Amino acid sequence: MQEFNYVYNSEKENAPFAVKLRNLFEERGVVKRELAEYIEARTGEGVTRQAIGQWCKGYTCPNLKMVPIIAEFFGVSCDYLLTDTDIETPDTEIAAVCKYTGLSSDAVLTLNDCYSHRNYPKLNATASKIIATGLFSDMAAELSALEQESKNRLSSYDFMLTETTEKREIIQKIADLLQVDYMTLKWHLISMSHNSSFENQYNTVLPADVSCDLHRYNISRLCEDINDLFDYRKGFLNMSREELLDFLQLSEEQLKDMQNNRRRNE
Repeated sequence: MQEFNYVYNSEKENAPFAVKLRNLFEERGVVKRELAEYIEARTGEGVTRQAIGQWCKGYTCPNLKMVPIIAEFFGVSCDYLLTDTDIETPDTEIAAVCKYTGLSSDAVLTLNDCYSHRNYPKLNATASKIIATGLFSDMAAELSALEQESKNRLSSYDFMLTETTEKREIIQKIADLLQVDYMTLKWHLISMSHNSSFENQYNTVLPADVSCDLHRYNISRLCEDINDLFDYRKGFLNMSREELLDFLQLSEEQLKDMQNNRRRNE
């Protein structure tokens, strides 16, 4: 397995194994009893729900020979469970692509599905064309900035104290999702906004609302630029030399003849 800065520490609740085990239970929607039954079926050894609860809290660790069984149950790699890597997949080839590109395993699998989809033979070329341009990285940067700025806006002190219908709806949806009281959640968010380290983390020159709207405008503009890559109604300006020859059904020899004719006429 790969070596990482921090591997397996039963004394800390934020150890990679404990954190990831808790997250996997939540993400997969399974309960501790199901994992206990799976381990017993595979190893013949009984594990209690209380013991698994101790693993989730980082108080104790399972026997190392159980780790592959736990990884198999959740469909992840042992490296993912034991280290700080974000690559979940146990497929070594996909994991290598994830490591090289920085993409998640879900993103890599989606791209592969697009590539192999028989109804979309040109989809891979289309995706490649977008990714190969600077527009793709610009779009990703704007979306990331929008995400951070909108989080900042939700947690800002003036936003929490200003009553608006939109704000009430946002908080109510979060409260419903978490199954908590509206006012309790509201005051928790207000207390977050008093946290200077949190506020400084997202400190920006522009007011948060203006900054968010600016990012949304930039994203819309970039979408139009991407559309222009594929909309040939504006002419052949977006085509490469090879694409032009293919579109005009011209061979290299025919092109040379046309170029020679032009020189003779000049």
